[in-house]
Amino acid sequence: MTSATRRNSSIELLRVISMLMIVGFHILRNPLAEALKAMPICIPEFILQNMFLNAGWIGNCIFFTISACFLAEREQTFKSCMRRAWLLEREVLFWSLTIFAFTIAAGLGDTYIGGVRGLLFGSILPLSTNLWWYPTSYVIFLLLMPFLQSGLKNLGKKEHGRLALLMLMLWGIGGLVYHVQFDITTASVFVFIYWYVLITYYKWYMSPFSTKRCWKMIGVGFAIDTLYWAGTNVMSLKGNHPTELQLFIFDNWKLPSMLIGFGIFLLCEKKSFHSAIINLVASATFGVYLIHYHPVVFSWWTGALHAQDLFAGNYAIGILKLCVMILIVFGACMLCDLCRQLIFRFTIDRHRGRLFDRIWALRHKLKDYKVLSALVLSLVLIVYASFAVTV
Repeated sequence: MTSATRRNSSIELLRVISMLMIVGFHILRNPLAEALKAMPICIPEFILQNMFLNAGWIGNCIFFTISACFLAEREQTFKSCMRRAWLLEREVLFWSLTIFAFTIAAGLGDTYIGGVRGLLFGSILPLSTNLWWYPTSYVIFLLLMPFLQSGLKNLGKKEHGRLALLMLMLWGIGGLVYHVQFDITTASVFVFIYWYVLITYYKWYMSPFSTKRCWKMIGVGFAIDTLYWAGTNVMSLKGNHPTELQLFIFDNWKLPSMLIGFGIFLLCEKKSFHSAIINLVASATFGVYLIHYHPVVFSWWTGALHAQDLFAGNYAIGILKLCVMILIVFGACMLCDLCRQLIFRFTIDRHRGRLFDRIWALRHKLKDYKVLSALVLSLVLIVYASFAVTV
């Protein structure tokens, strides 16, 4: 493998760190929301809110930005995006069916809101049923990508800039006001479109930010978070802790998290090195997400780790326990996904994507029936992606 084809381990390491952030957020969010009602104003509280809770959304931003910047640098066709969605679906389907089998074997079916039948349906059609929000939204984003990218390029620099500014005003500046939502608080594909509009404007029309400017972005993001944390805590001294108000700036798609995440990504992008170990660990990060955030698995391990007891005693010890929990969850899920990769290597990845290429080629045989061929091809792709894992 030449150095030109190697993955930049600086970015791959950032991918690992962002997933650690996301795992930590998933461990912490619900217990912290309850603990804030009784937790005094102190440095550990600041660390938990500003460093761990906020880190989840920073991690989300980084994880998507890595993919979006790669996609923005190349012209995307409908075929290439469909192929990416196809390959991603194999991994999603593998884990949805594997975890379903584990759920039945362990007798955990009742922990899923829809029961065993609902989980079975969701496991067979994980993307269609939104079993995990991120892969569902990302696959829809991929299907829209070639049209979105073409439309943005046709807008040109001036109109693209106006669109980016409008989005920043609505969901960036406006999103800093408590209770202001503008229909973007839920996890959906529109969040990715929002970010992609901003990312592509930077990649296509702006000069690369200097290291100093990147650090300023990160500093501004943390400064806004810190001021908000201090202000809401001062307000809480007058009565009960307003939990929702305290968590507002650290939840969902807020501008400070985006500034921090994008600044960190740009800093890492400036560095380049290669480590086979880091790249191997990074290759399992999406699997870590799928495993640990599956509704049944998430319910099981959060109960088993007793994360709600983190704040029962010494806060410093609680933070140390939280770090250990993050490493345990990440490490266990990573090992599981590395085993999945090994299985794929000797089975369906021997001819990676070959069946997709064959099905796609069918459209040439139906060129006299363009509409019919498009409908048939789409149906075949959807059915295969939902029910088959073999190539």
